[in-house]
Amino acid sequence: QSTGTPLFEDVHWLVMLIGYTLAEHTTDPGVYVPVPKPVLKFLSENDVPVDMGSFETYIQQHLGKRLRDLPSGNLVVNAIVSLLELATVYQDLLGRGACHYLSPQVYSSLMWTLSRVCASYLMFNENEYSYIPTSLVLSFGEESSFGQWLVGAFIEKVISGLVYYPGESTIAEDCVSLVSTFARNPRTSQLLMKDGNFLKLVERYTTGALVLPSSSSVQSFAAAMTTVMSHLPTSEHHSFMNKVFGGMKDSVVSVLNSDQVAKVPNEPNLTNKVITALDTFHGIADAIVNKVIDVVFVTVVPVLEGCVRLMKVSQHAPTIVRSILELFCAVADSGILQIDKGQTVRLYEICYQLLKCYSVSALRPGSKMVGAEEDRYDNILLCLELLSHLCSRDFFSFDEPDSFEDSSSKLVLIGLDIIVPHIDVELLKFPKLSSEFFKLITFICEIYPEKVTNLPEAVVDQIILMLKVGLNNYNDDITFYIFNAVSALAIHSTTNEAFQRKIGSIVKHTLLLISSQELPAGLYDTAADMVFTFICKCRTEYLTVVNEIVTQQASSTSQECLRSAFSTLIPNTPNLSRRDKEHFSKVFESFAVNVYGVCR
Repeated sequence: QSTGTPLFEDVHWLVMLIGYTLAEHTTDPGVYVPVPKPVLKFLSENDVPVDMGSFETYIQQHLGKRLRDLPSGNLVVNAIVSLLELATVYQDLLGRGACHYLSPQVYSSLMWTLSRVCASYLMFNENEYSYIPTSLVLSFGEESSFGQWLVGAFIEKVISGLVYYPGESTIAEDCVSLVSTFARNPRTSQLLMKDGNFLKLVERYTTGALVLPSSSSVQSFAAAMTTVMSHLPTSEHHSFMNKVFGGMKDSVVSVLNSDQVAKVPNEPNLTNKVITALDTFHGIADAIVNKVIDVVFVTVVPVLEGCVRLMKVSQHAPTIVRSILELFCAVADSGILQIDKGQTVRLYEICYQLLKCYSVSALRPGSKMVGAEEDRYDNILLCLELLSHLCSRDFFSFDEPDSFEDSSSKLVLIGLDIIVPHIDVELLKFPKLSSEFFKLITFICEIYPEKVTNLPEAVVDQIILMLKVGLNNYNDDITFYIFNAVSALAIHSTTNEAFQRKIGSIVKHTLLLISSQELPAGLYDTAADMVFTFICKCRTEYLTVVNEIVTQQASSTSQECLRSAFSTLIPNTPNLSRRDKEHFSKVFESFAVNVYGVCR
């Protein structure tokens, strides 16, 4: 007992050393990364032939019984087998009830290392390399029987980790990462469906015997199962989805569609059940690919519809609200470009109902959605991300304009109408939220400028206020977004004098910033483009803005200087050609020099 902790610490670092030596560094251990060139070079100089028949037999006979004198003679192969041996010893001791005497950290680091190593070595495609040592091909290549056997052996270790360490979220995440590694590789993924250990894992999951302790592990496991499904023949997708997720879907939908939905925020067991289901479908959405989009959409839509009803009763349950919004964001982000028009319109309708319910619930007296600043920040950020994902279809779509396009623009603008009243200057002090907000505003102004000009006046006033505040209170990227947004709006407000006055206030503010040299020089070109567009499209309002700036100066000398400088900005012909813009940019630089320090 006295030497146990140092021993486990040594083993932990040895395992991590193997992982960092044999595999390239990556933030996602399950992603395929080629075998590092230094390892290939070492093996090319020290490759030892392997008699795979005797080697495989020896491993299977002596595994867990102190492997010694491995017959391969290949250091890389032996290192990977030593990881399997350590996992087998741990599995045996866990089965004997020795869990309290073992280090969870060692098992976690072991699963983490196996995820990295298996991603590079197990069942690799030798055609991806100009040279690959024969020993690796025979040991772990796609035709290797030993490599195929290892898949099942490692899955068995995953089950042990999840069963014997049910409350260790780090172990669960590392175990699921190893499953994800096998799921992402088409060759190992196909082996999983024939492996008895994997089928046991799936059975434990579907019967509820396997409970994952964290949202990230639940999402990753569901994503891994969806990835496995994507490698199956299309005819098997529905049966696989129904087998793995059908029971959970039916259970949660029945709750959300009944009177029980009102009990979800107040009963902890029911709350945990629903949140686990939402995390599961979040993971499914994260792994959507075109091959499985139809079966996933059919499965997920009833859950999304139920979430709208759940939102109505969750004003005092911020965790549930956040899980709902995260699920919708995941579905919109992964699926919006892959579903067909009919499915997209249905998704738009559900999202509209959700945002509407969120707004109503958030404004109820005593609602905890807006009680804590952090919860309010998270929710508004997710709503903005949802709207961004939904309107991305218009940006990437090459469909002919029709009523379908109108439905997307209407949803985003109505969604903006719903969300903007919940955003204030204090909330925009959060960098990530302010960046998402101004990016979305700019995108909408560029894609739907004529519709923005027709938004309710209160919403327009709020947006204009945010744009003015954003000019000199945030970073240069946000200022860049604002200039582009105003340019797009100026082009489409030639007949709307009231709207011209609103964006004229932003142009005026920009000119004053230039006069006081508070605008970074790197933004002068973008500012010049905005001012030039405004002059060409809204000349009368521009002259009004200039007159306001000039008459505010107490000195007649300053007024005359400004009139002279502003007159140089008016082009002879209001043409937004590239050549004229380049010319105006040069004139604008001189203007900035001439008006420096004049305005007070």
